[in-house]
Amino acid sequence: MDHQLSPKAYLDEEQTLEFMTKAPDDNRYFLVRKAIVVINLYGGLRGHEMRNIDRSDVKPVKNGYKVTYTVSKRRKEIKKNT
Repeated sequence: MDHQLSPKAYLDEEQTLEFMTKAPDDNRYFLVRKAIVVINLYGGLRGHEMRNIDRSDVKPVKNGYKVTYTVSKRRKEIKKNT
């Protein structure tokens, strides 16, 4: 992985796949970031919902981890109006 990215840079699909397959799983730094990628891609969260998740929102459960988050005001408004 020889990409030099700024902190605000976004990864395209190819770069994301490269990161997920090549970054080491035995390194906590990369493992946390892989978990963030999975939650971000498959969790359907808005950006600020994702950014507001902290350690206290992640709890171990029998078959893995449970991540809770606060629903955004906008999402509540959309749900309320439908």
